[in-house]
Amino acid sequence: MAANTEVCLYCLGKLGAPRVRGVQDRLKVVLGKWDFLGCERCASVRLSPFPDAKDLPSFYPEAYSFALTSKDNEKPSLRTRLEYYFFHQRQYRRQVNLILKGIGKRDGRGLKLLDFGCGEGLRLLELRRAGFDVAGADFQSSVVENIKRQWQIPAYQADLDTIHQHFAPASLDVIVAYHVMEHVLDVHGALKSCQKLLRPGGWLVVALPLCDGQQARWFKSRWVAFTEAPRHVSLPSQSGMLAAGKSCGFQRIQVVPDSTFGCAALVGLSLFPDGSVTGVAGRRRFFALASRLAAAAVTLLAAPWSWLENHALKSPSLGIVFLEKSS
Repeated sequence: MAANTEVCLYCLGKLGAPRVRGVQDRLKVVLGKWDFLGCERCASVRLSPFPDAKDLPSFYPEAYSFALTSKDNEKPSLRTRLEYYFFHQRQYRRQVNLILKGIGKRDGRGLKLLDFGCGEGLRLLELRRAGFDVAGADFQSSVVENIKRQWQIPAYQADLDTIHQHFAPASLDVIVAYHVMEHVLDVHGALKSCQKLLRPGGWLVVALPLCDGQQARWFKSRWVAFTEAPRHVSLPSQSGMLAAGKSCGFQRIQVVPDSTFGCAALVGLSLFPDGSVTGVAGRRRFFALASRLAAAAVTLLAAPWSWLENHALKSPSLGIVFLEKSS
C-alpha cells in the first residue's frame, strides 16, 4: 500500500512543525534521530524522515513480544512462567473482556476472529478460551510457525497487502489489531483492507497509543510510544482515529481507554526503557531482571494516576478503538 507521506496518515490534513525532536530508538536496533511532525488539523503525528517499506523488517529485533515457549520448544523458566501467569495472562484476559464489552457480546461463540499482528499468540489462547473461532497473522515467519506448532491455531505469515490471500471478503466477524496501526505506512489502506474482510456488522478492534493523552505531554521525546521510532511511523489523536475510521466507511466508531495497568506500563517503560522483553534481550541476567523489576514497580505506582487519566480526565494514553462495518 502506498500512502501520501506529505499529509497526516489519519485525517489527511497538512503536517506542521515537529511536535517532538531528536527521538532515538530505545532498543538501539536502528541508529539515528527522528522527529514527529504534528498535524495542523487533528494533532496526530507522523515520523520524519518517513521510512521506506523495504527497510521496515530490519527495524525489528528477533524478540519483539513476550514468549512463553521458545522456537526450540524449550521448557520455560520458572521466572518466565511466573511472569506469564501473574502479569501477561491477566493482561490478555483483561483485553478479551474489553473486546467482548466493546462489541456487545458475552462470549465469542459463533464468531470468527482474526488477530492481526498476533505476536507469539498468547492473546489468541485467551480469545479461543472465550469461545471465538480464532486465527492469527503476523509478518514474522518464526512466530507463525511457533503458533501452529505450540497452540494448534491456524496462523499465516502476512501483512495487510497479502492477508486477503488467506481470507475471503466478508468472511470474518471480528478483526483484532493490537499495536499494529502505528507501525503501518498507509493507515487508510490498512483500515480499508480490514473492512473488506469483515462481514456486515463486523468489528475491527484497534489498540494503540494516543498522542493527545497526558503522557505524551509529560514525557515528550522520552515517551515510550515515541522512542519506538522508527518502528512507530505515526501516532493518532482520538479525533484523528475517528476521522480515519469515518473516511474509510465504518459506521460506528468509539474510542475507549485501554486497561489501567496497560496505560501505567507506558509510564514504567518511559522511565525505564530497558524494562521490556525486547529491551533486556541479550543483557546479563542480573541487569535484565533489575530493569524488568524497576519498570514493574513504576507501573504499579503509576496505576492510580492512569485510572484518573483514563476515567476522570478522559485523556487516555493508550486507547482501544471499536469500528463497526455497516450492516
